[in-house]
Amino acid sequence: MKAVAILLAFVAGMVMLLSLSTTFGVFSGGPDDESMVGRNTGEFILIEGPDNTLASIAEKIRDPEIFFYDPDKRTANSTTSLVIEGRLRLGDPDDPTVQEILELDTQVCGDLQLDVREGGELAVYNSSISTRSRIITTGACTRGYMLKVAGKLTMDHGTLQYPSGSLPSAGILETGQVVLRDANFTECDGTALRFNNADGGNISIDRCTFASSGEWGLHASGRSEEPIVVRDCVLDAKYGVVNMYGDVAIRMVDCQFDKAKIKFTRPTGRVQVTWTLDVKVDPGPNAGSVAGLRVVASSAEGVGIAETVEAVTDQAGHARLVLTEWVATPESAGASEGENDSTPHTFKVYAPSVSEPVAVLATPVRVYGKGQQVTITLPQTRADAGNRRRGGRTPAPRLRPRASPS
Repeated sequence: MKAVAILLAFVAGMVMLLSLSTTFGVFSGGPDDESMVGRNTGEFILIEGPDNTLASIAEKIRDPEIFFYDPDKRTANSTTSLVIEGRLRLGDPDDPTVQEILELDTQVCGDLQLDVREGGELAVYNSSISTRSRIITTGACTRGYMLKVAGKLTMDHGTLQYPSGSLPSAGILETGQVVLRDANFTECDGTALRFNNADGGNISIDRCTFASSGEWGLHASGRSEEPIVVRDCVLDAKYGVVNMYGDVAIRMVDCQFDKAKIKFTRPTGRVQVTWTLDVKVDPGPNAGSVAGLRVVASSAEGVGIAETVEAVTDQAGHARLVLTEWVATPESAGASEGENDSTPHTFKVYAPSVSEPVAVLATPVRVYGKGQQVTITLPQTRADAGNRRRGGRTPAPRLRPRASPS
């Protein structure tokens, strides 16, 4: 009977182990063997299901030589690649004090992967991913991990350090979806972040830092149906903050970077440099609200890019328009004078349901950086002028077209 009990316990344990391996496990090979990396053995941790954390992986694997989690330091160490087909979350989106660290114990360039498959998601909140060694070698492929995203990458106040950006197959792939907010990509050997045939319509990047110790900040190759929009970010690298390597468009909005470091290594692609201009509509001698006015900016004909942009004023009379400074192309990549001058714009202000402008700023304004402001003062209306002569006050002016202010 004792032998039977031992046998039953062994069978039960094996059943539990098999049930765990459907969600977590270290496997050799797999459905996509050629993409598996890890000590040249093909081993990896497969992560499935919606509610995975660093702690839960360690609990299921139960082998600190493969994956270890320290709950006091909130730090995990992995000696093998992670293939994410479900969802893996670092940190807590509702609690910024929960800050976790995932360290990958790399030995050579790209021997470990973070492979986010189609349908999978890597979510990083107030947390960081790094190598355990924290070694970077400039001019060579360093001991970094490879990040591949065919699924979804979500980062909010997260940091990726020491990735191996020298590997051409790394980065955001064609089916990849990206939401980056206040994220940092730093200590990179080649490129901070790559886009390989990534669709700009699936990418949202705001207030991030891309700082490479190697050649490029951002590298875009292949084709993109929609432009990749990079908003309010800081970009830095040794040779180029952006390297265009295909038929791809990048739109930079309010970004800090060296304008001489937009590079093209293929005869295609474009980078549109834009800035948010704050247009303040001043009521001048008129009484009443300046909210709800339509401000229209038009580029000067034959200079720079042709565009018409409009926005509606808020309660304080401000309208914010994103306008183009210049467009870098393989034929004209720089922003030096005479090569790619900034685009001048003129401005008109319209009252609701009025076809003619109530004010015009005819002197062209060139946008060239972050924080610019233009003020347009409305001319005095006849009704308000007559009312002032009578000593009264007009609560809301009836705006009519007038000559452009000098």
